[in-house]
Formats: sequence, C-alpha cells, structure tokens
Amino acid sequence: MSKHLTIEDFEPFIGKEFAVARRSDVLRLVSADRGRVSPGLVRIPFSLIFQGPRDRIVPEGLYHLAPEGGVDFELYVIPIMTAPGDRQDYEVLFN
Repeated sequence: MSKHLTIEDFEPFIGKEFAVARRSDVLRLVSADRGRVSPGLVRIPFSLIFQGPRDRIVPEGLYHLAPEGGVDFELYVIPIMTAPGDRQDYEVLFN
C-alpha cells in the first residue's frame, strides 16, 4: 500500500478480528486513538490496540494482518503491558 494510512482506514474494523499471516493467530482490533496534532506532519499520529489470547502471544514484529472481508495491512505489532487475565494487548503506532 503506497498511501499513508490514517485512522479512518482502521475505524470500520474496530471490534473485528484480523488474521495474522503465516500464523494461526487472530487479533481483535479494540480501539483506534488519535494523537496530538503537530504542524508539518504528513498525517495525524494515531495508535491501534489489538487483543489476543494470553496463552498464545504474537512476538513483536512486522506482520500482515487481514480483517475478514478487508484488505491486508503490513503492521509492526508490539505486545504491551496487559493487566492479568485471559488476554494479551498489542499496540501499533503511526507517527
């Protein structure tokens, strides 16, 4: 994908599951949050939070994630600190 991705590209997929290419993992997009606007930026920064099962952690790295019925996105996924429970949270940042 050659264009700069924006938060609007992901908002329709909030609550949807994304298949992780070359793995049997599935992550659910739970939020998309806008960052602070600064002059001269190509796009408004934003972050995505995904959730997956605690017992099958996706390691930090670059992955193709594809929502059902959507295009796939190449995203750098980072596991983040998650409260104890049955899930693991992941963050994707766009500056």
